[in-house]
Amino acid sequence: MRGRHDLDRENSTEDPLVVRENYGPEILSNDKRLINFSGCDYLGLSNHPATRSALKEAVDRFGLSASASRITTGTSVAHLELEDMLASFLRAKDAVVTSSGHHAVAALLESSAPLGTHWFVDEECHPSAWAALRSTGVSFSSFRHRNADHLQQLLRRAKKPISILTDAVFPVTGDTAPLEQLAEIVPKDALLCVDESHSMGVLGTTGRGLAESLMNSDRKVVVFGSLSKGLGAFGGYLCGSEALCRRVRETSLTYQTSTALPPALCKVVSVGLQLLQTDSSLQENLWRNTSRMNAILSAQGLVGDPERVPIFQVKFADSKALHACHRVFHDLGLFVPMFRYPGALDPQLLRWTVQSRHTVDHLDAFAAAFDQAFGGEA
Repeated sequence: MRGRHDLDRENSTEDPLVVRENYGPEILSNDKRLINFSGCDYLGLSNHPATRSALKEAVDRFGLSASASRITTGTSVAHLELEDMLASFLRAKDAVVTSSGHHAVAALLESSAPLGTHWFVDEECHPSAWAALRSTGVSFSSFRHRNADHLQQLLRRAKKPISILTDAVFPVTGDTAPLEQLAEIVPKDALLCVDESHSMGVLGTTGRGLAESLMNSDRKVVVFGSLSKGLGAFGGYLCGSEALCRRVRETSLTYQTSTALPPALCKVVSVGLQLLQTDSSLQENLWRNTSRMNAILSAQGLVGDPERVPIFQVKFADSKALHACHRVFHDLGLFVPMFRYPGALDPQLLRWTVQSRHTVDHLDAFAAAFDQAFGGEA
């Protein structure tokens, strides 16, 4: 039987765009230069001069690969420095760096298995979380999307040790989790685990993510996610108590048997974290561009998002209309992707993002193309 979160090629509405060169907010594809409104390089750090320079220097020092797992010879000083930086930045006791965001959630779930933990999971969590839940064999059930009341009803019947799993920002729609409400109803001895993949560097007054205000509370909060979006590199991480991180290192086969994240990428992420803390223009420009995009949508009668999330989407019931709008954008020199996201309730969308490095001209071009694509009616 196939479920809503099964991954297959039928989820794709088109062949993936092939990038020949990447200039950040602009890309070259099939010899056509396009303004890029896809991807998740929110702060533009994947093409920042400082991160590019750091990568070149680190490759000269460490080579291309760790060539071993973390528990053999794959741990470098770059891994330890990054874990210290992440723990300090996210106000946690400890941090674990993994090879991907998927590995981070898998390691977290594996570490809970010996405790007999039952997981309550938002039904719209990222597909990688659902894949990890199934592959690790932990006990779990879902609660309705962003519905703290439904979760509270389920918690009244819970008997095992419990943990809660939610995305901070849900990547299809840009919805945010009601973390304050969840924190109020979750028992104090339970873990509240938050995937900050799309909010690290983006949300929070200092870029620490949606759970920023909870990290110094009396709640047991674990944050984890990908290092490939706001921080513009690759890999994954999780931050929590010393006991949790020690349990991950000692019990997670995903952590123990996977080749470690390349040390050079650890150095790149460390530089990205430094930039996030020293260059306020990264977030300010992103928020400014997010506000501009919301204004463009408001002018078309669409409701913007007050949460500063740089993710936008328009739903289509008719695939022909979806393809036609996508083609208008492409012909006018903009890449605004269309797809059916694995596990998403909404069947087909135009879904796009803005970056810190988008200019006023880029956004003006989007506004003109949007008006033409929708004929003044969104």
